[in-house]
Amino acid sequence: MSNNKLALYNKYKDDMKTGDLLQWQSNVWYKRLWRWVTHSKVEHSSMVLRLQEYQGPDKRRFILESRDHGTVLNLLSKRLEEFDGEVKWYPLDDTWHPYRKRTGEEMLKMIGRPYNFAGFVKLTLRHAIGVKCRKILNKTVLKWFVDWVNQVGKREVFCSEYCYLAYEATGHMRFILTDPPSPDDMMTLKIFKDGKKIL
Repeated sequence: MSNNKLALYNKYKDDMKTGDLLQWQSNVWYKRLWRWVTHSKVEHSSMVLRLQEYQGPDKRRFILESRDHGTVLNLLSKRLEEFDGEVKWYPLDDTWHPYRKRTGEEMLKMIGRPYNFAGFVKLTLRHAIGVKCRKILNKTVLKWFVDWVNQVGKREVFCSEYCYLAYEATGHMRFILTDPPSPDDMMTLKIFKDGKKIL
């Protein structure tokens, strides 16, 4: 893979810290379709993890993310090399500096949790149908589905839900969301500095 592809990443990588958010916008057709159906700008969220004592001379950066095969640790540069699309990096704001270590601990605690497919379907419906979705789901035969999703959600996470839970567990959130956020919803948390394109 050409080094030119990672030029922007290489420009910013030294400033990336544990807990920073990455927002992914793929060129793959079915992800573009999902964004269109849900009126979203991005379809995936992940978080930066720095492991200073294990980085080695090249100071590797990792990401923790919930994907269809579960919550996993990946080498960031490798993910970027293989990715077809745009990625933006959102540093946590300065008030989060004392909470970065705790954020990383919470991220690591969730490694191995399965992907929340049911929650992802509910999220998709919520964004596709709009704000009335919760009322529709709660008042129809789909109530069983909502109850099942809520039960499953105690064990499983989708991408932005994983990120949100790691932030929430620090106790430093300004407000708590009633529903797990979509990747687009992460920006409503207002805990990030302006984003920078890294791919």
